[in-house]
Amino acid sequence: MKFCPECENLLYPMSKKTGNFLICKFCGYEMKVDSKKDVYEEYRIPEKIEHQSGVEIVEEEEPRPKVSIECPKCSNNMAFHWERYNDEGEIIPLYKCTKCKHVWAETP
Repeated sequence: MKFCPECENLLYPMSKKTGNFLICKFCGYEMKVDSKKDVYEEYRIPEKIEHQSGVEIVEEEEPRPKVSIECPKCSNNMAFHWERYNDEGEIIPLYKCTKCKHVWAETP
């Protein structure tokens, strides 16, 4: 597993026409990987909805709790929330807008 050097979140594998990359779903950081040296598999836990005919996979669900807070970029009132520690050991609240995917930190 590799982590984003910008925001310290997990990097996910993605194939593009220009090659294979590890990307951060939170800040957009991308790192090109050499598929001959690095082997990555992507595992997703999809949201499932029960239907009469069985289970249908709808879409991947964000694995973070949602909170009511205004996005500074698009003014949407819902965001995913998580926390991390800064270098001084203080907890920094982080948010990702459910609409525009903007990521920001709450400053004291």
